[in-house]
Amino acid sequence: METYKEIESMTKILVTVCMLPFLLVGCGQSQNNSNTSAAVSDGVTSVDWSSLPTSEQQAIIEVAKRFGDPDPKVVWIHQTVTDPDQKLMYLVKLSGDFKQGEVQSGDLEFSILADGSKVWAISNTDGTFKGDDVKLH
Repeated sequence: METYKEIESMTKILVTVCMLPFLLVGCGQSQNNSNTSAAVSDGVTSVDWSSLPTSEQQAIIEVAKRFGDPDPKVVWIHQTVTDPDQKLMYLVKLSGDFKQGEVQSGDLEFSILADGSKVWAISNTDGTFKGDDVKLH
């Protein structure tokens, strides 16, 4: 029987492997603020902050606030759906002044349901942040 730590470790590896194509595609894409959306890859669309409903913007800001920055800068937001239930979600990367305990970071990445009810895969570029699922509602 696998221990909780083994399952947690395997989950983190799986999330990292699944997010890698999104990160690599996002890094190579030019920023064009005149479009409200652009295809990143199959099933994933890049969206502008201004095109998100206010409730979705507030949910993203709430996550940033929980990590110490009430006014982060949006690096990118990718819209997709969850597996297997096809709920609308976003992959988000923010820059700012974030803290987790004594650890500080200039960036924060996470996945969030569009309704803001759940956040997961919370991390930063150098991997020093390790976030569990967060319920916002």
